[in-house]
Amino acid sequence: MVEQSATDPYRGVGMAEAGFLLTYGADTTEIFRLGANQVDRILKRVKPGDLPIAQSTKFELVVNARTAKALAVDVPGSIMLRARKSFAE
Repeated sequence: MVEQSATDPYRGVGMAEAGFLLTYGADTTEIFRLGANQVDRILKRVKPGDLPIAQSTKFELVVNARTAKALAVDVPGSIMLRARKSFAE
């Protein structure tokens, strides 16, 4: 099992730090913001069934260059440029 990072517990940075080659998914900060917004609305007495479904529109790509090197995988420069963060030596 992969140990989770305290700073990014679900995906992205935490998984790449653990050794994954790359991760792509919804920005966790955005997910928590959307969730807090839904909770705020519920606390203001909006019925949960009346709330729209909230979906993240921000996504992040994280690349672990150390893993790529260890696997002898050449990650294209275009992917490296799009990465929010990259772990290198």
